[in-house]
Amino acid sequence: MINLVAYDPAWSTKFAVEANEIRRVLGDLALRVEHVGSTAVPGLSAKPVIDVQISVVSLVTLDPYQARLSGLGYVHVPLGDFDRVYPFFQKPADWPCTHHVHLCARGSEQEARHLAFRDYLRAHPDTARQYLELKRSLAEQHTGTTQESRESYSLAKSSFVETVLQTALLGEFTRSDIQFLHRADAPKAASQSLARRSCRTLGVTDMNPSVVAAIVGLISAVIAIVVTGYVGYRRLRNRASFSDSQGLHR
Repeated sequence: MINLVAYDPAWSTKFAVEANEIRRVLGDLALRVEHVGSTAVPGLSAKPVIDVQISVVSLVTLDPYQARLSGLGYVHVPLGDFDRVYPFFQKPADWPCTHHVHLCARGSEQEARHLAFRDYLRAHPDTARQYLELKRSLAEQHTGTTQESRESYSLAKSSFVETVLQTALLGEFTRSDIQFLHRADAPKAASQSLARRSCRTLGVTDMNPSVVAAIVGLISAVIAIVVTGYVGYRRLRNRASFSDSQGLHR
């Protein structure tokens, strides 16, 4: 059974101490250091592990971060393709751990999602209580003694987390339209954000999260058609401009 303990006010102090050490060893590589996860939500019971999210410029290579974090006792835990967007380190090397570090690219979806979920739970005690009830139920079903068990426990919370995020991210246009248009999933990403902003304008943000999610999905589908055409047009123009500029240097 995974051990959940009552909220400890000392967790915020432990984070502050660790954050200072992380900033010391990473220097300018650490653009932003945030306390995330359940221990970052006052009043919420949790596993007694401090989760630290570090925003960096790039995740193309982990070597600079791994080398410096190892000096604080952290080891990298490979997570396959997820390493490309949210690589994970733990301290100490063996369970039980006291600290987790998650790296993310500045301005990325992972950065926004984890901060949005934390902030929403902080501002909505009822939702935090629902989350705690779910965690307690799942904790009884997982031993937590292996990495696979702990990952299974986390994945079992995904549906609840996604539903909360649909509401938490309503209207949050965290990246510019131009940045969206350079992403491979530009039509989907842009349409979902525009749909969330539309929901806020229509005044449906206080509805049941499942209903909001359905509305966002419907509006997204309509907007995606328009966005897809626009993105295609922009990319064609970009290719033409690139060809012209190459011709100037031949």
